[in-house]
Amino acid sequence: MSGSDVKKLESHLRRATTALLNSEKALGAERASRTEPIAVVSMACRLPGGIDTPEGFWELLASGGDAIGTFPERWKGLDLFDPDPEAEGKSYGQEGGFLADAHVERFDASFFGISPREAVSMDPQQRLVLEASWEALERAGVRS
Repeated sequence: MSGSDVKKLESHLRRATTALLNSEKALGAERASRTEPIAVVSMACRLPGGIDTPEGFWELLASGGDAIGTFPERWKGLDLFDPDPEAEGKSYGQEGGFLADAHVERFDASFFGISPREAVSMDPQQRLVLEASWEALERAGVRS
């Protein structure tokens, strides 16, 4: 091997080693970021069984409770049940995880700057997300 070949090999090995060390540093930093503890600053929830606070959720979990219930009152008279699982447009189950009627009905559209007409056409899930998001911000102490 000539002197210039040795220098080329040395230069190549330095670049390869430097690149490898840099990639190991980057991987180490990424691994460290995955193992950092997570801080939950705030929570809000709207869950089956009338649970509308994180405290209520934790109580349900701690007690081993169950939030499964029958169809909500607002669905009475809709003829949803059929014991035949093949019946189209029907449910063969009579229980599930349903939100309390109050969760669906008490949305304050004007608080969010939404007209009554728009609120009626909104998906109830959108209204619940708006309420829960606002509550989480309030619980975190974020001022509007």
